[in-house]
Amino acid sequence: MGCRPWVTSVTIPDYVTSIGDYAFYGCSSLTSVVIPNGVTFIGRFAFAYCFRLTSINIPQGVTTIDDYAFENCSGLSSLSIPSSVTSIGGFAFEGTPWYDNQHNGLVYAGKVAYKYKGEMPNGTQITIKDGTLSIAGYAFYDCGGLTSITIPDGVTSIGNSAFYNCSSLKSITIPDGVTSISSTTFAGCSRLTSITIPNGVTNIGYMAFRDCSGLKEIYCYAEETPEISYYTFYNVDVSRVMLVVPDDVADKYKAHPIWRRFRIETPTGIPSIEDGKSKMEDGSIYNISGQRLSKPIKGINVLNGKKVAIK
Repeated sequence: MGCRPWVTSVTIPDYVTSIGDYAFYGCSSLTSVVIPNGVTFIGRFAFAYCFRLTSINIPQGVTTIDDYAFENCSGLSSLSIPSSVTSIGGFAFEGTPWYDNQHNGLVYAGKVAYKYKGEMPNGTQITIKDGTLSIAGYAFYDCGGLTSITIPDGVTSIGNSAFYNCSSLKSITIPDGVTSISSTTFAGCSRLTSITIPNGVTNIGYMAFRDCSGLKEIYCYAEETPEISYYTFYNVDVSRVMLVVPDDVADKYKAHPIWRRFRIETPTGIPSIEDGKSKMEDGSIYNISGQRLSKPIKGINVLNGKKVAIK
């Protein structure tokens, strides 16, 4: 961990596949690092406080840059992030000229939605651009002005605390490629009323929906009950939350020690539309919380005044 004060350059051997937590933390004289193509993981605080590091080339093949990896690298103005990076931790580039020089708004690092920079205006609606692979940890942390967000299907990972305390966010549809909802991802989203969880989700982390006191409905496609703890919905009266699950697996949810506490219902009696492609009579489409939509989304929609389950 760390390095001698006189070390100015490092060439990491070709056999290395992972750069561990704190590996070069506080190497204040380090100006040059060569990372081999075989590296796939850069750990927490790996290069934090390397003040003289001005540029770094992250090779194709790296998939994860963990929390605070380059925090306070106060000389780091040039950064190359390959398309292979699918996960970036919270504050990975905090305190770097690279980040400071970005325009206000949502900053992208490669194909990752990294962080919203600046003060977010009230009533902000964000559509994450197509081709994005993941949302970084703490990306929208404490963005109280965020009312809606559209996440493209290509996103496969949403970092911990990504929407922490987004107190105006009203509904969220999690893309099909996501398999896990991280800890405290939506904690403090007190106006969140509707959640759509895809079939592939197998785990929902610690306090992921803590203090989501306005939650009314979860539409869950998972045919196997996602793993949760008693703290996942901490400070939420789940007995008042409608949990809509597929007809043929309702008994699994009713037998689960935690999921059974929800008000479990199935879509029986609610008409279904494959992929939301059917034509609407007058084009009026709303989500369950009353927001008008440009097109149907997966889950419960209100079409021409009637609830419809979009598959």
